[in-house]
Amino acid sequence: MTRLVSQPKRISIETTEAWILRRGEKGASEPGVLEKAAYPLPAMTEHHVLAEPIYGTWEANMTHCLERSPIDVCRIRREETVVLGNAGVVRILKTGSEVMTCREGDMCLVVPIGSEDEYGHMIKVFGYDAPNMMGMLARRAVFHELNVTPIPYPTRYSYVRWAGFPVRYGTAWENWKLCYNVWKAQFDLGDFPPPHLSGWGGAVSLAMAQLAVHFDCPASLVASTDYRLALLREEGITPIDRRKFPDLAFDDERFETDRAYRAKYLQSEGAFLAEIENVTHGKGVSIFVDNIGGPVFRAALRALGRLGIITTSGWKHGKHLAYDRTAATVNRHIFLHVHGCRRSEGLASVRFAEEHGWLPPDGAEVYAWNDIPRLAADYAAGKIQSYAPVFQVNPL
Repeated sequence: MTRLVSQPKRISIETTEAWILRRGEKGASEPGVLEKAAYPLPAMTEHHVLAEPIYGTWEANMTHCLERSPIDVCRIRREETVVLGNAGVVRILKTGSEVMTCREGDMCLVVPIGSEDEYGHMIKVFGYDAPNMMGMLARRAVFHELNVTPIPYPTRYSYVRWAGFPVRYGTAWENWKLCYNVWKAQFDLGDFPPPHLSGWGGAVSLAMAQLAVHFDCPASLVASTDYRLALLREEGITPIDRRKFPDLAFDDERFETDRAYRAKYLQSEGAFLAEIENVTHGKGVSIFVDNIGGPVFRAALRALGRLGIITTSGWKHGKHLAYDRTAATVNRHIFLHVHGCRRSEGLASVRFAEEHGWLPPDGAEVYAWNDIPRLAADYAAGKIQSYAPVFQVNPL
């Protein structure tokens, strides 16, 4: 493993206001809370920058951190306190003497790679499980130069929209590229049927569906609110209303022992598969994006057509899954896992985004600095309407 951009362990005498997460008690399972505190800034080196976070987005991994599930990131990092946040827009205030990636005054995106393998694939995540690296929930921050990249200047799009790009859209870029090329590789050279992409709602799924539409491939997504269903239509994505199958939450033990539960589940699964049958014209899904897992994995597998790919970059509800290897083999189903995005692909995705407007849609909620704990609570409670809720750290 290459630790690409770890912060120096030396601490400067300067501090900044930050929202911090403290280490949990050993053996305890109580969730953590964000606390506002003075946080010591890491010392600058010739390859570091002093940045002023402007806008950030609340990521699912931040909720995992507060829930201490599946890990207590403070314990994994062997740190008493951490500053979370790995997506957003920052202003560069100062650069080290050998910094090459940006200049003072640049508006930059955060690059969330904490460590990588020899091929550039991410292992640990900046602002999450990578040690000695602070994230976006601070008034000032010291980052390695490889953790920032300039936003195209002048940009045609708002910094609020760019804030949601680094994690969600970078992941989607590399995921789509892999899925599309794997799909193509299953056919003889020449023509091949355009893949139908579908998936459970979420910003990575949305970004992949936007790419599918851009490249003239059919796309559908599941959503559960009128706001999101309307937004999908505006994006040229066929919406599937989650409210039509409210009991689609599989539990293996209850399925075997609870007849009433079994009947309700099968009714919802049947309604879901009927929707898939309709939107795919009976062919099934070619690429299914499932970043949820457990409760919906069975249904996702059943939605796949022959040669279908099920892809994931997350594990919202459960790390361990079971499937029928015989059925997967006969139907030539492919399982594809992606963790983030290589820096080279991330930079390419930024250029593509500026050229084609491939960004989170307008309309994201923007929470003030002092309201960030409320944002965390709203996100955990499912009260967020947009796909990439934003918090503002400093004035633009």
